[in-house]
Amino acid sequence: MKFPTIQEVTEREAARALGLDCTLTPALSTFYNYAALLGLKRKRLKGLVKRQGIRATTPNEYLHVDTTFWGLDHDLKAAIVLVSDNFSKAILGWNIALGKHAVNVVEALRQAITTIHQYHPGQVNANLVADAGGENHADCVEALLDATKDPLITKLIAQRDIRFSNSPIEAINKILKQYLRHYNPRTLPALKKVLIQFVQDYNSVRPHGTLKGLTPMEAYVHPELKPNFRKPVQEVRGIRLEENRKGNCGGCMNQ
Repeated sequence: MKFPTIQEVTEREAARALGLDCTLTPALSTFYNYAALLGLKRKRLKGLVKRQGIRATTPNEYLHVDTTFWGLDHDLKAAIVLVSDNFSKAILGWNIALGKHAVNVVEALRQAITTIHQYHPGQVNANLVADAGGENHADCVEALLDATKDPLITKLIAQRDIRFSNSPIEAINKILKQYLRHYNPRTLPALKKVLIQFVQDYNSVRPHGTLKGLTPMEAYVHPELKPNFRKPVQEVRGIRLEENRKGNCGGCMNQ
């Protein structure tokens, strides 16, 4: 069965308002002319409002934990757990294991807590955002969080206790997968070697656009930094333009 389009339905309504036979179909230009005369207006759909995710104002205000997977030889699957800081995007802890186990999450969280103690020993409170995966809510995970007092960690479940998803750490997982596809580690030791390289490169080497050129660890350790790259960018742009001019032919320069 063929259903009429919205335009066809609107045309019929306009024809009825004019007392015309509904079997007649006016030309498109005629339809718009009469629609304007009758004051008929198409109801415009409102644009989708983009939801704004969690935006921390200080390091350790919101932490994220997530598990991703990588296939190894002999049909083995490694579970990779990352714990990240929302404010700085830094990876604070990670761990790998064969299979999806809560102990893997515990070890990554232990690393993250150690990182917090190292760089922010006065941290009092923190929120941990996790998805509903069972590995994030096992007894051993709850026992670790209960035993941790500095900082006191409150766990929030994405899309239940808090409106938004765990997307900040999922974005890091996408970058990680690019590394893994490039190096293609096929054993657990090889995977661990790639992960060590990835965390070092991601945290301390590559600048992050949303951090205005800082690396995640620079933003984590020194949240007071407010870099301004406008002047350096202008200087580099001027150098590039000058080099482009030098590369032009003499005839073009004289025009």
